[in-house]
Amino acid sequence: MITIKLMGGAKKSFSTDKILLEKSNLTINELIKHLIQIKPNNTLEFDTKNLLIAVNGVDSSALQSYNTKVNDNDIVSIIPIIHGGSQTRMQFSIMNTDAEIFHMFNDKKFHTEFLNELRSKYPHLNIQAIDSRFILGVRHAKKILGISLYAQKNNTLLSKKIETDILLRF
Repeated sequence: MITIKLMGGAKKSFSTDKILLEKSNLTINELIKHLIQIKPNNTLEFDTKNLLIAVNGVDSSALQSYNTKVNDNDIVSIIPIIHGGSQTRMQFSIMNTDAEIFHMFNDKKFHTEFLNELRSKYPHLNIQAIDSRFILGVRHAKKILGISLYAQKNNTLLSKKIETDILLRF
């Protein structure tokens, strides 16, 4: 059995935060196709092009991307990364770490590879994108970042990478 944890807007697409799947030995691509088939009618669209997918806490792009095999007892976290908002930006320091939050306009060209390209180009930065609908305000974002940074410092991240940890906490 595969456990699928749905975060953010994906929860709204399936009207639940968890799906238990009686299948195994699927690729992530096959899993996504199956999810599209079982998505309830009259729910939000399930945007399959803007997803961060973690298998047992590891970003699938660090594995074999959409060809990653998912097996019995695996936990697959599906996190939408669609964005929108204004051009405001906030810079601050938290736990001796400089941070910046800014809104991005929804752009059809925005995709997971864009984030990976930025991360490759700026390896000294931790870069993450979060749908602005899931941020309650600046204090909320600062608190989540603080918790993730504290967890990183104490080796208690919810996943192997801080970028994924941040998403899981929203």
